[in-house]
Amino acid sequence: MSESFSTTDPGRSDTPRLTEPVAATRPASAVVTRLRALKDYGARYIDYGMAWKGALFLGLAVWAINLPHGPLAALPAALKQATYTYFVAGFITRLCERLAVAVDNRPLGLVVAVAVSSCIAIGLTTLLHTLRGTPEPLTSVIPTAIAAPPGFLWYAVVSRRRAAAEARSSTEN
Repeated sequence: MSESFSTTDPGRSDTPRLTEPVAATRPASAVVTRLRALKDYGARYIDYGMAWKGALFLGLAVWAINLPHGPLAALPAALKQATYTYFVAGFITRLCERLAVAVDNRPLGLVVAVAVSSCIAIGLTTLLHTLRGTPEPLTSVIPTAIAAPPGFLWYAVVSRRRAAAEARSSTEN
């Protein structure tokens, strides 16, 4: 990075003055382009829409479950759940979609997608809350255990329908 200095400061000619602002190492457009590419790459493996909705729902549920221990005791558990749900459950949701579509037999594909995704989600949530910081660790798993199977079933059915519609439209064109 080269900086140019000028000694033509009207106040003091002996003090160097920066005439150009120090440029960033990359133009802003290149940084934005890289961030978009990273987001697009992540979208292949993480369903961002389901991730933030699940993070909000399960984070609030875990906060409410642990609230009797005080808001400051409930906050770490809720933040752990919301952060975990955003990243890991978004990935598990995308896995559910891929499993549901990959198995040709529709009922078997749905069962495999829901069972595998639910087991991973419930197992990882149990592990997350048994670590220090959650006042009610096993009770905090209940929202995931209740919401995961029907949520994954709904998502698997929608994914299969979407894949079937895309296949029909590609054969028509």
